[in-house]
Amino acid sequence: MIKSLSLSVLIGLLLTGHSMQAQLRMKPGDPLIDLRYDDIIRSPYLFGQFTEATIIDSKLREPIRAAINFNGLTGLFEGEINGELHELDATYYAKITFDSTTLNPAYHPKFMSQPVEFLKGVIPNQFDQLFIVVHLGMDVNIFKSFEVEIVEHKIEEVKRVTERKRFNPDFVYFAVSNGEVTRFQLHRKNVLSILRNKDVSTYVKSNKISLDSEADLKRVMDYFESVN
Repeated sequence: MIKSLSLSVLIGLLLTGHSMQAQLRMKPGDPLIDLRYDDIIRSPYLFGQFTEATIIDSKLREPIRAAINFNGLTGLFEGEINGELHELDATYYAKITFDSTTLNPAYHPKFMSQPVEFLKGVIPNQFDQLFIVVHLGMDVNIFKSFEVEIVEHKIEEVKRVTERKRFNPDFVYFAVSNGEVTRFQLHRKNVLSILRNKDVSTYVKSNKISLDSEADLKRVMDYFESVN
């Protein structure tokens, strides 16, 4: 279970209702400039386009519906108000669930699955951040973050060297159990060392599961729940 979430927030996450007409809460400051990444190869966004999402306010208000995206470079959500692009003030939101999504084509689909849901308060000592839910279980919960950095590389041409920048994405996984957090990359050895279950190890080896994709991870976690 998610022991990090307060009772009031959990109750709020279970509420259903009609969409609010209220605007999203944005960080103060000028609108973002659409062209700010034009000189960088790829994109820092999680999705290929801004996608409809259900956004739950931490104050337990009714859900807000809006088309937003997640910027892995800044670690912030972005959305539009009156035709202008702004960064959301994530301190106001406890849960964000995206509808059917189109993954940014620059990122390998094996690290993604549907639906895409962000939750706040699930990682100890990082209660103010939202993480993507991968698996919720009785003893072990799995979450992940989408992080992007800018890397520079040189292209050598005849009589000149051109420097280019590109976005380098990374999905980082977190296992939470009994208040302890283990950060890991998708790999069979890493997952089995976290679960420490002989039945699971036998299941993985006998079924030749590589555990290098999120689909494999979810399959193994479902089996872990059935035998643990």
